[in-house]
Amino acid sequence: MAATLDNIYKELKHLRDDIQELKDILVPEVEPEHDEIEAIQEGIKEISSGKYTEWKSLKAGSGNV
Repeated sequence: MAATLDNIYKELKHLRDDIQELKDILVPEVEPEHDEIEAIQEGIKEISSGKYTEWKSLKAGSGNV
């Protein structure tokens, strides 16, 4: 019996649901720690004030760390 497009679509939908369920099990969402939130906020301040080193400079070895 040949598979119809409708049957294939339904099977793909089930597979996607199964994959999402596995992701939820294997990679649970966690709330960030207080120090992580502070680090993110500090990074945002540095970027907005221009006090950061670009990745290209760090990669080239000329960044001021």
